[in-house]
Amino acid sequence: MSDTSPDVTIARWRKYGRDRLYVARADGTKVGYWDLMSDTPHPEKPELAELLEWAYLEWARVGTPLQRQRGAGEPNQGDSRLLGRPSKAAG
Repeated sequence: MSDTSPDVTIARWRKYGRDRLYVARADGTKVGYWDLMSDTPHPEKPELAELLEWAYLEWARVGTPLQRQRGAGEPNQGDSRLLGRPSKAAG
């Protein structure tokens, strides 16, 4: 992993009784998805689990108030956003 952390795209997908957040890096590399129904992560590779969890937590922190401000009971199926992942501070 490089010293700078990548931006990620998070897309919510709701269909066929499923509700998932699909996460990809800005270059299109799949990170994995978070199953919102069972609250479980599904990273593409084990080493991507931390990035997937960060993306989910950031979506939950930022997403919920934004959805409420829109006044919609449910976000659109195509609801997606680009989030910049903060760089880890050198210890």
